[in-house]
Amino acid sequence: MDYKKALKLADEVTGSLVELGFGKGNSLKEFISYMNKSQISKRNIWTYESFDGYRAPTPEDNNAFKKGEFKRPPQPAYDMKNTISTEVHLVKGYIEETLPNNYDESPVAILHSHLVSYSSTLHGLNFFGKYIPTGGVIVVTDYEVFDGTKLAVDKFLNENSPHYKLIDVNKNFALIKKLNVKSIKNSISRTRSILT
Repeated sequence: MDYKKALKLADEVTGSLVELGFGKGNSLKEFISYMNKSQISKRNIWTYESFDGYRAPTPEDNNAFKKGEFKRPPQPAYDMKNTISTEVHLVKGYIEETLPNNYDESPVAILHSHLVSYSSTLHGLNFFGKYIPTGGVIVVTDYEVFDGTKLAVDKFLNENSPHYKLIDVNKNFALIKKLNVKSIKNSISRTRSILT
């Protein structure tokens, strides 16, 4: 599955696209091009990026990067606002410090995470997971490339099963979908009311 097919799975879901980790902007540029060509639903965009490079790695990251590595200038991210006719919000700083104060609590139809580190990836998934409605998707780039990314995703899935399900893994990303899960408790209550 490619990015376009993955994002299209959430076409009928109301909500923003949240980009965790802007980097050079290649992913977001690609996603905006799909929106502008009406290949996927057009959405408001929230982008979170420190522009100061990675935080210090934790043991879960297995020394995959160094603190401050992948530092990028912010101007290309600011320029994205001029490429699409929707609201584009840019929040500068590490998400561990900028959230929850810099989000309006609106639904998130698509969450794209490319944060690499274990702590940042897990923080982003845990924070935004509660804003994703049924049918929404999470796309995590480099799931099979970085140990910390994979550990964070696996922990999130383990703690949020059966509401979130891993539906595709390929060389570029892991795709997670929010499912409509009816609780056993509600089913039992409804059964009892029908029988009585």
